[in-house]
Amino acid sequence: AAGSGSHGMGKEELAEFIVHYCHRELKMAICFGTMRCRPGSLLRPVVDLISTGLVALQFNKPELQASGPNPIRQALAGHPRISEWDNAISWLLEQLEDTASQRPVSTDVPSQEIQAHLLDMIEALIEQVLQVQAVLAVLRFRRGTGSEVEKTEGAEGQESSMPLFWRICARLDRLTRPPDNGHVRNNLALVLICRDPPEDHVAIKNALAKGWHVAPKPLTKNTATVQEFISKALRCQKSEVPKELEDFIMAVSTGYPRYMQEAIEELQKYRYIRVADGRVEILAKPLESKVHMEEWVHTTMVGGAIERIERMDPQQQLVLKMSTIFEGSFSVTDLAASTHSQYGGAVVADNMKLMAACNELRNL
Repeated sequence: AAGSGSHGMGKEELAEFIVHYCHRELKMAICFGTMRCRPGSLLRPVVDLISTGLVALQFNKPELQASGPNPIRQALAGHPRISEWDNAISWLLEQLEDTASQRPVSTDVPSQEIQAHLLDMIEALIEQVLQVQAVLAVLRFRRGTGSEVEKTEGAEGQESSMPLFWRICARLDRLTRPPDNGHVRNNLALVLICRDPPEDHVAIKNALAKGWHVAPKPLTKNTATVQEFISKALRCQKSEVPKELEDFIMAVSTGYPRYMQEAIEELQKYRYIRVADGRVEILAKPLESKVHMEEWVHTTMVGGAIERIERMDPQQQLVLKMSTIFEGSFSVTDLAASTHSQYGGAVVADNMKLMAACNELRNL
């Protein structure tokens, strides 16, 4: 399955529900990997997957729990290619030691040969777990992680030409199918979470073909879904949700489920609203002028917006600031007239920069 869409659409919450259900009801082992955008995090999903895979294997095979300082080699001892993976195992053990001791993780990227061996180790380890327990693998591609820094050399369409995250996905997608040798094993379920999935990737193709691709969209104002969402968050009946409160939540969250949840929590925390005996009471009217959203910097809704603005190029920040001045729609010409003189000598180039900044903002 694959979940995509903008930040705040509830992809992570949906994956969280799947993880809880699969673990509690289906007794599946959980393996996960997250591609982050910080330096040195290129191979973080590899470390995450092998770490969680080892935990699942040790849980089912207690004899591995006391396997000494090299649990990876002990877990993969019977694999025919174990002797080829010495360098990859050494690199991985260093990463695990740095994580356990909370030392800064090295930002050095290993060679392509070591990366390929690490992928082989992931596949071999997950296969070991599948012999004793079904597995749910959750892979998340964090917003802001540039795939251009992960590209490797190789012919177009081959695995070596894919970004590392999607190479891992391709390996795990292969394990979701029955083995070619006819052996019986437990099932592997794969959940991918990202913003813009590549539709030509084999895992995404399979999810689309089977109808397992979920792309949440913002909730629409004045619908029963919005009322039901707010009433469940406040633990009251839909009829008890004031229209003013519903309109305010939709205005500040633009219908994004996570932002709606955060807005409801903050309104209760700062006592702008109160829920007693199933009834909702607005304590600060009107909400538009009484609520100080600038105090919500710890939330994804406000803090995330500030973080995105600070990461923008100066030209994009300029356009964003100027856009707050205009009433209604505006054009690049309006921005140009407000930012530079027509006698500056580089009018055309400046206008092109403004237009490029506007296009970038529209695509955010």
